[in-house]
Amino acid sequence: MTKYKTHLLRQRVRSTGLPERDLAIVKRKPYTTAADGKEPKSVRKVIQTLTAHSNNGGRTASGTEVSKWYGRLSALSRLEKHQRARSLWALINERDLWAAAYQKLAASPGSLTRGGDKTTIDGYSMKILDALRNSMYNGTYKFGITRRVLIPKPQGGRRPLGVPEFRDRVVQEVFRSILETVFEPRFHSSSHGFRPGRSQHTCMRQIRRDFRGTKWFIEGDISKCFDEINHDTIRKELEKHIQDKRFVALVTRGLRTKVLMPDRKLEDLTIGTPQGGICSPLLSNIALNKFDQFIARLKSRIDRGKRRKQNPEYIRAYGEVTRARRAGDPENVLERRRYTRTLQYGDPKDSEFLRLNYVRYADDFIIGITGPRALAERVRSLVQRFLKQKLKLRLNEEKTMITRAKGNKVPFLGFLIQTGPKISMIFKRRYGGKWRTVKSVRSGDLRLLVDNSKVIKALANKKFCTQDGSPRPCFTYFQDPQSYTVAKAKSIIQGIDNYYQIANNRRAFTSRVVYIIRDSIARVFAAKFKLRTRRQVYAKGGKDLSRPIDVKTGKTAIGATDAQAKTWAKEAGGQIKGPMPKIPYVKYGTIPKPTLAPLPQSWNPLHQSYESHTPYGTHKHLEFLRKLNVRSGRGRTALEGVCATCESSSNVEMHHVRALKDLKGKTLVERMMIATKRKSIPLCWSCHKKHHGWSHK
Repeated sequence: MTKYKTHLLRQRVRSTGLPERDLAIVKRKPYTTAADGKEPKSVRKVIQTLTAHSNNGGRTASGTEVSKWYGRLSALSRLEKHQRARSLWALINERDLWAAAYQKLAASPGSLTRGGDKTTIDGYSMKILDALRNSMYNGTYKFGITRRVLIPKPQGGRRPLGVPEFRDRVVQEVFRSILETVFEPRFHSSSHGFRPGRSQHTCMRQIRRDFRGTKWFIEGDISKCFDEINHDTIRKELEKHIQDKRFVALVTRGLRTKVLMPDRKLEDLTIGTPQGGICSPLLSNIALNKFDQFIARLKSRIDRGKRRKQNPEYIRAYGEVTRARRAGDPENVLERRRYTRTLQYGDPKDSEFLRLNYVRYADDFIIGITGPRALAERVRSLVQRFLKQKLKLRLNEEKTMITRAKGNKVPFLGFLIQTGPKISMIFKRRYGGKWRTVKSVRSGDLRLLVDNSKVIKALANKKFCTQDGSPRPCFTYFQDPQSYTVAKAKSIIQGIDNYYQIANNRRAFTSRVVYIIRDSIARVFAAKFKLRTRRQVYAKGGKDLSRPIDVKTGKTAIGATDAQAKTWAKEAGGQIKGPMPKIPYVKYGTIPKPTLAPLPQSWNPLHQSYESHTPYGTHKHLEFLRKLNVRSGRGRTALEGVCATCESSSNVEMHHVRALKDLKGKTLVERMMIATKRKSIPLCWSCHKKHHGWSHK
């Protein structure tokens, strides 16, 4: 590449507001030109990446378009922890980020929930996004009003939930994408909540890997974490890792919004990140990352000893075996060996072997202590003091308990953590020329069990059973067709089974859930189709309820049926296809075995990246950035498409419905959406005015 082309490329990068020299700044090491007159290595690498993309038509080897904003985010994700991200404000002017934000919010049913200005996602277009982007970039944008609602908790009480205006959600999603790129590589590996590639499963699998041999569990719960996070704490953390005052000011200004309370009073939000906000989970992780680092420092000071000392009782018993063998007494040797195998090899009271392990999911955390109880009490007091003094948060003393691992089950994230019982093993060994049966006792592994009472209570709240788990008819689905009811029951069963697929008692508990839900649905069908018993329901519909159930001659089923649904779909211009759904896992043998593998020691979701090949080499991109790039393309395609009715490309808006059953009337648009099974459709202004009867505004 000639120097002139390199100069033109740099001019092009500057014209987009993405200076190549502003990618990062190292603390106490301002940017300087190298001795050979060239840019630093990190800057040269980014220039080569952008050059390769421009030479390759802006595409990777797989044909995916890679724009400059994408290369910019990739460069930010590769910064070292001691480097500060810089010049983030220019990214706000990228249309692709706004299109990606719209596409992500379009898939959420909550986007049709009205905010403080009573607007939703319905009717958005690229023209509206461009106006929103320009006002944000020019500094004239003002955040709207967040409406607060109270939703019931499963365990009782109400939880406050903030519903921002939809335009505020789009803005928050844009700078959430930027913040996630900067902070995701900097978060601690023990944090699993609201992070790409991590979930409750990765959290529990880390417990299975690291917490074996734990003597005491500290169940931690931060009281009203989202509602009481200090704004100054978030601002200081942002300034610590980002050198862009305008961008940091934007994020902190978005925190201090006006809230419309349930009693219609307007209040200023001066503390906390309201639940329901797009950025609330990420900002809480940014604030609690200081807590993760504190626990890591505490662990480095507490951990002691490479392995346990040998059990004195085991040494003494093994010495008796040696003396009996030297004395020529084989029977006594065999007896003493059997006793030796019932003892623990390591000393459980070894004071020189200490361990602290820790995981966190959102505002819930658990600490495992291998050592005396006094150490666990000391750790809890230090945690309480740190949260109060450094983060201005309170530890919920009622829910934060110290539990002995032996003989107890510790609840966490819907699971019960239990130290498994000792395992008795019987095998044969050859002693003195004879084969003898030998019994050995080994310590059990850490077990993850289903929290039965919690799941049964949730099913009882959905009217599938009583509080003790006895099935009862769930008349919520009494008026629905058989296929819809069975499909709903199938999704509930598979959802529970998927969540508890790592539990040791997965198969036994899934079998019980199938029994409760299937029996409840069978009782409903017995009343709906006027059958006397569940046995008649199973005789007609099968054990998995996958065969259509008909009423007897001269009788009429109550509510809608599948035959009526097919007739209605045909009248609307559509057609219902596909086989009847069925209840899964009716037979115990069809339930998959649990996944008991712990988290690999070197596991990191950021390492699960994909590669793009360019003339300058192979470049790795993070998975969540790839998804962001895909969303941007889909968002641009949807917002810059043509009208579904007249194929006009001017003044096209995207219109949404929460569900197809929400459509009323028999307009042309309704027939199109039912036939194509779509929940969003592009329409121009004239066609929208013509078919305004189904508008949600």
